[in-house]
Amino acid sequence: MPVLKAYTDGRGHYIHASVHGAVVTLQITPTGVAKLENAGIASGERFDLRLLADLTKAGQAYTRRKSPDYYEAEQFTFGFFDESESDESESLFPACEATGSFEDLHLVVAGVDASARVQLLSCDARDALAEAIHLSIPISVLSPAVLAALEAGGHVSPDAEPIRRLRDWFMQDAHLEWERLRSFRSTQRGQFRLQLEGSLNL
Repeated sequence: MPVLKAYTDGRGHYIHASVHGAVVTLQITPTGVAKLENAGIASGERFDLRLLADLTKAGQAYTRRKSPDYYEAEQFTFGFFDESESDESESLFPACEATGSFEDLHLVVAGVDASARVQLLSCDARDALAEAIHLSIPISVLSPAVLAALEAGGHVSPDAEPIRRLRDWFMQDAHLEWERLRSFRSTQRGQFRLQLEGSLNL
């Protein structure tokens, strides 16, 4: 399961998760951290993969090219990788058409006119097509409204397979999962208070 972690220098938080067969580090915005904390998730705790997918769709969790910050965050622990969870991630996260990776994924248009292709590509795959790419948008800034604007502007075809996949992805709703987590954490806190009060009355 994804785990929320804090940078040791207090600069903020990041997330480790198993996505598409690899352990991935995602940056998380303060809004994303607040959303997890409001649902009862503290630093060092794990949460459902579907909630991470929801944070990603909202642009509140995202990957980026490997940087010094990325490597600083890579404090891996043995046994973190979960093969069953990685399989589940295939239905929850889009992937690069060339590498199968989720990291630093962009919606890309390469080529012109009839030869133009719409693809979802990670950084390495984009580098290989750099001279042909004339549109490259991180998925962290995409939304149904952005896709509609790209279609209306003639930049992408609504029938392109990556566009259909992204549209379906944005339609996935994790509202019930957030509510279940809040309810579960609230029950846990209530039980802890009762136990504490019982021990104090002894």
